[in-house]
Amino acid sequence: MRAFGALYLIVALLAFSPACDDADSETVRDVEEQPTETVGPLPGDTTPPDGEDVAPGPPRTVVLEFLGISSPTTELVESSIPLQMRTYDPVAGVVVEGVPLTYRLEVKADPTGGADGSLEESEGVTDEHGMASNRFHTGSVPDTTYLIEVTAEGADDPVTLEVQVLAPGVGELHVTFEFDADDGQGGPPAPAPTHVKGLLLNEIYICDAFNPGAPPENTFLEEEMPFDVGEWLIPEIPQSASWVVLLTGFDEAGSVVAGGCRASVRVGVDSKTDVRVTMRPVGLHLPGTYALEQTLDLSAVAPSDAADVESIVRAAINGYEEVLQGFADEITEKITPVETEAKGSPRGKGDVTAPEGDVEDPPIPCHILWEPDIIEALAGHTLNPQEWLAPFDSLPSSLSVVIEEALSEVSLAASLRVSGVPPGPYSGRINWESLKFNWLGQEVTWTPEEWAELVYSIRLEDEGTTWEAQVEGYSTLVLDEHELRLEPLRIAAALVNDLLLGGQEGGPAELGDVVAPFFKCRELVLSLSDEVLTCLSDWRWQLSTTALTELCEDHARAAVEDATAKITAWAMAQDRLALSGTATLVDDTQDLGVDRIVDGLLGGAVMRAGTPAEEVTGVFSAAGN
Repeated sequence: MRAFGALYLIVALLAFSPACDDADSETVRDVEEQPTETVGPLPGDTTPPDGEDVAPGPPRTVVLEFLGISSPTTELVESSIPLQMRTYDPVAGVVVEGVPLTYRLEVKADPTGGADGSLEESEGVTDEHGMASNRFHTGSVPDTTYLIEVTAEGADDPVTLEVQVLAPGVGELHVTFEFDADDGQGGPPAPAPTHVKGLLLNEIYICDAFNPGAPPENTFLEEEMPFDVGEWLIPEIPQSASWVVLLTGFDEAGSVVAGGCRASVRVGVDSKTDVRVTMRPVGLHLPGTYALEQTLDLSAVAPSDAADVESIVRAAINGYEEVLQGFADEITEKITPVETEAKGSPRGKGDVTAPEGDVEDPPIPCHILWEPDIIEALAGHTLNPQEWLAPFDSLPSSLSVVIEEALSEVSLAASLRVSGVPPGPYSGRINWESLKFNWLGQEVTWTPEEWAELVYSIRLEDEGTTWEAQVEGYSTLVLDEHELRLEPLRIAAALVNDLLLGGQEGGPAELGDVVAPFFKCRELVLSLSDEVLTCLSDWRWQLSTTALTELCEDHARAAVEDATAKITAWAMAQDRLALSGTATLVDDTQDLGVDRIVDGLLGGAVMRAGTPAEEVTGVFSAAGN
């Protein structure tokens, strides 16, 4: 569902960055915006033929790193320091999940001999974002130095972090702030805030996680001031290398209009530390998980030759006498002699070699016996076309129209996980949950597991589908062109399969295999006289009752061969929908977080061999989980 752009996944914390001035945070973001690794073949990939070797891919490269903290670092006694680890594959350009980690703590310097620092966990595993968390407790003894070593399975080398634990000292922090009116989207300059709220944190923090509408609660200090003042002075602040300055700007009505962040601020003892923070206009905080609903109008994609399928099946069933007569004519042709040998034994067109030894000719040639017997058998072989044509007769209109109506409102439900930094671009991973439509007045629902079980299986990628968007203005979402492998023609084939093949799960994939039993060929053959069956099974013809039945059913299959070919062609289609659209973002809780996506409009076309075909329209919406 895209012109598939790469899917970028970010840590759940990495969601919003109105301003982030520290170089460490910017470096982290460059690496973090990587797609998640997909293990194994993607849905829809072509499977090699049986017996064909598949060349193994290159071995996975795993790199381990600390996030948001650099070595060496200093921390205060009695502090709890969060440790964020990440594993990624720089060759494939993806983060790697499920990697086991081992943590080890070593005391490097301990003048007093009482070092009591500790790690909360000794082991961990990276999550779907390639992330793992732990905490280091600095303990109560100052002037100690620790080495934290982390090893990742598959990584060449461990990573280490040196932490020096210090007694608290006091310094002065001087924050100056300014406002950059550029919203980053080419719009008019944004108005500056009228007043500012300053927050001070004493922990490792990534500025991309700062949402001015919902600031963190565990603040060390909080203070408000007019924006025109342009500075914030904190005369006494404990020494630390991990102070974080967060600024939220408000307009006269009290609405959040700007934000700024500076992380990893080091404050020295008995000294003044100067920090500058640039505030920028805020955007809506979209990253999160949403329940996505899409409704697509695929009626224009309905196969135009569906009417031909219906016509062919009707003609074959209603004209069963002609089909069976064709079978009778074939047997007549096989056994009618074209020449007579000296002994007078008839020799048909399908000449066979006589067995060794003398074989007596039948008193009457087979074709003389066959012709009146098959005429009598056909005359008494009455069938009921109305019973077999009931599915068509019950249609409110033609098969073409019914398929078109079924595809006019196809609903897809999915979970959508969005990541990115305001104002975007945002990337989303879509996990499909169900596909619904109305078929013959009844609601049909397929789940990903059921799609694979249909005779004409539907492929809708339940993993790896990406969704990319940008926020234009404050609340207008613009969905970039993306692709959705939905294969509308394959859906049509599955629907016709349900109608004509009786929805036989795992049943025959050929229409002819289902139509053939209608002709009751075996019953017809067994109604022939014993004398005829004996004659036909003779060495000259080798037409047993089984062989006769198979030949008869071959004529039945041939009668619907064109219809079978059309349905099979639909089932083999590999369509993709190229879609783009717009929507409105709604912040119900007034915290700059998007609670709902509404009024979504989609437009695009079915792509066949890279070329746009029929037009497709649709709507979408999403609710935050």
